Amino acid sequence: VHVTPYSADKAICEANFAATRVQRKGPFFILGGDINYPPQAGPDPEFDRMKPYNRGARLILGDPENPGLPVADRRVSWTLAANGLVDAAWHLYGKTADQDLLQRTGSDDRIDQIWVSPALAPAITDYGVVSGGSDHKGVWIRLDLT
Repeated sequence: VHVTPYSADKAICEANFAATRVQRKGPFFILGGDINYPPQAGPDPEFDRMKPYNRGARLILGDPENPGLPVADRRVSWTLAANGLVDAAWHLYGKTADQDLLQRTGSDDRIDQIWVSPALAPAITDYGVVSGGSDHKGVWIRLDLT
């Protein structure tokens, strides 16, 4: 999927739609793509590297005259999680504490993500990031289905 990068509110609707559609055929599914918003948990974005046009969509907005510290808007990934999907990188990080699993895939955050069904989560054995395909890093998972 490619979730709209311009409006968190629209992206939440798109994430909700995608999450409900992938579950229609049974308990085994994978949803991956350019989610365009911060993951459900993990390190904050590198706010100083965030492009101004992304700040308006990817941050919880406050008073521009008294902005305070930036806060990542994680509602899109929270929507996926609320629908029962499991963030593959975060799941594997919880088992291994390997910080490399949480590396940024865009210039400022881990916006490219793979989500799996709860039935597939135990089968995740590896996760990786590949550079060079586009302006984002590609992501992949390995499953042991035996």
